[in-house]
Amino acid sequence: MSRRSDDGMFRSLRHRTFRGYFFGSAASVVGTWMQRIGQDWLVLELTGSGVALGVSTALQFGPTLVGGLWGGSALDRFPRRTVLLWTQVASGLVAVGLAVHTLTGQRDVFSVYALALALGIISVFDYPARQSIVVELVPEADVMNAQSLISTVHNAGRLAGPLLAGALIAGVGVGWTFVANAASFGAVIFSVRAMPALAPARSPDDSRGILAGLGYVYRRADLFATIVVVTMVGVFGQNYRVILPLFAQRSLDGDAQVYAYLTAAMGVGAIVGALANARFGQTSMRGVLFTAALFTGANLAAAGSRSLVVTLACLAVLGGAYVAFATMARVYLLVQTPTHLQGRVMALHAVVFLGPTPIGGPMIGWVCEQLGPSWGFVTAGITTLAALLFAIGRLIRR
Repeated sequence: MSRRSDDGMFRSLRHRTFRGYFFGSAASVVGTWMQRIGQDWLVLELTGSGVALGVSTALQFGPTLVGGLWGGSALDRFPRRTVLLWTQVASGLVAVGLAVHTLTGQRDVFSVYALALALGIISVFDYPARQSIVVELVPEADVMNAQSLISTVHNAGRLAGPLLAGALIAGVGVGWTFVANAASFGAVIFSVRAMPALAPARSPDDSRGILAGLGYVYRRADLFATIVVVTMVGVFGQNYRVILPLFAQRSLDGDAQVYAYLTAAMGVGAIVGALANARFGQTSMRGVLFTAALFTGANLAAAGSRSLVVTLACLAVLGGAYVAFATMARVYLLVQTPTHLQGRVMALHAVVFLGPTPIGGPMIGWVCEQLGPSWGFVTAGITTLAALLFAIGRLIRR
């Protein structure tokens, strides 16, 4: 029996404006991952230093930690379509700058640092704009489905982008990964231009700026509980670029190929998790807590594994649980927040979820060095469990 289209996994694509944005984002995501691989490779070529690579990453994510809340406050004062259009144009210009810098032979690491910092500053405004624009493109009933499809594209890009980047670097040089990314922005810029430019919602509390968003989240027990769990996952639960190579080498006695298998297993699980969210189609506090609990259990199960097959299965579940939780928590925060505060709340989400990346990575690396790679998984699982218990207690008290 055929299922009605509004119950299908891809139902949000029936909305023309979102459909254009979805396919534009698909091209852009692949290009973005190509640039990330190219940028990392270029820094290693220029310096041969892991520390320099860490500096490049910190410059790209640090501005979100420092200024993310101000970016969200600004977003609530301007049309989201306008903000998103200019952040995409600016990101494309950064890609052009990297391409010109590399292809003309002006290869110095400080220029790469400057462009990475510029991209980080753009992200302060870009992330909340990208996350909140969806509510203007689809009805509220389809927001979860739309965000899940975007997550599917993102995780598919994580698989396709590095493969294409590797082929370009080997064939014609690292500079062409930046050219490819610059070209990919054409599709998403075209799709954003086709969106309606809606005026931002206004409220008497807009004069309070950042404090209005923070106060609203704190007063809502469910939103505050969600932010606490997201924070713990952001700091301790997404540092698998640190854990997996060490686990492959020291716990499984494997090589780079084993590391690739582990990474691929998480990627495949992430795509399945995103599609499952798209099929489920709704978000709830119960769903946020359940997926966080599944994430906790998968981490602890992976920590105890010493078999490649078992580890691959655990990581597939872990990848799916991670994406399911991240998407469900983000959408829950979005749809439970009044329109005039959504930019600020999404910026707070970015600060606690993406901002801690330069902090959590070295901490997990130290834990793995001192106690063993398995303890990276244990740390992610235990901290998420502690946050879950706090969240449940907060909800019960309210």
